[in-house]
Amino acid sequence: MRGSTTDRICRTRRARGFTLIELLVVIAIIAILAAILFPVFAAARERGRQSACLAHQNELGKAMMMYVDDHNGSFPRGYFTVQTPRPGSVILLSVPGRTAYGYTYWGLEKYCSSSYKILICPSDQVDFKPGFGGSASYAYNSWYLGNMTPDWQIRGPQIKDSHIGNPAQTVMIAEAQAHPVQYQGQWIRTDHIYPPSVSYGGYGGVPKDYNSFTAGRHKKGLNVTWADGHASWMPKQGDLSRDDTLFDLN
Repeated sequence: MRGSTTDRICRTRRARGFTLIELLVVIAIIAILAAILFPVFAAARERGRQSACLAHQNELGKAMMMYVDDHNGSFPRGYFTVQTPRPGSVILLSVPGRTAYGYTYWGLEKYCSSSYKILICPSDQVDFKPGFGGSASYAYNSWYLGNMTPDWQIRGPQIKDSHIGNPAQTVMIAEAQAHPVQYQGQWIRTDHIYPPSVSYGGYGGVPKDYNSFTAGRHKKGLNVTWADGHASWMPKQGDLSRDDTLFDLN
């Protein structure tokens, strides 16, 4: 008799199911766990993207060092025109391809084992296309290392590695954001960044509230490749934006 009573009680509990309060408690627990875990997962994904970006810049740094070695210690200009194999432009950091203005060549392609996709930071949600305007997440210290003006005019002779006082503390490549160049009615990127001292009107002036050539995609900071070829993370605001110290050749 006792066994049959117990069986009836168990069957009654199974048939009854969860009460509304119990369901609400479960939902609340799930919501709390989600609120705790989602930021953790998002931060983990961003750390992965930051690491991939850093790996891209390390490879670009090695490629630049090979370029410099092949050119008697001289750093590239960043941009120049060619007639062969197809008329067009060689842009140091740009997705290659055909454009309305000729063919765009990726200047470091010869020295990189990976495809042009290493020019794109995983955290940079832009559909890059080849050509004028700089098709890359990264930009070159053209003012000092390329010795070129913002509109790609030559300032002086090519810079050699022996001219740089502290290569490990001289910016060579950095993450870039939309560049203050207006072309065909829109703000675009180019493949070069400039130090804080450079006042640049560009092809239409600097955009309103524009405050930096560099981007801050990773924890309010960015990855930088230095003139000795190594890459590291640093805060966006601070030494990089204060003055020319990390850009110049001293």
